[in-house]
Amino acid sequence: MKNTPPTFYNLLGKEVIERYGRYKGRVIGFEISPDGQVKGIVFENNGVVIFKGIESVKILDKYVEVASPSIIKAEDIISKLNFLKFQYEIIRDNTSNKFSIYNGIYDNIKVDLDE
Repeated sequence: MKNTPPTFYNLLGKEVIERYGRYKGRVIGFEISPDGQVKGIVFENNGVVIFKGIESVKILDKYVEVASPSIIKAEDIISKLNFLKFQYEIIRDNTSNKFSIYNGIYDNIKVDLDE
């Protein structure tokens, strides 16, 4: 069996851009906990080595974005709420068509979502 590096190694060399589009550097390393979890990224900016905790990092397709942890957390919560709203609308709409689900299950899910 071939050992493949964890997916976060694909970030090495990626550009680091701050929230408002300013170039900050390139990823040169990671801080990894003993259990293998990434705790942060290390990037270089004009010869200065900078560490950002994972709570301040958003990994995008072409680059890594760094921002305030509160902004990253808020965007994550909004994304989860939008997905939850989408699920709720699908469940609600499916009860009125031929693919309706068992009413008891629907009622339990609706109560959970309404809370």
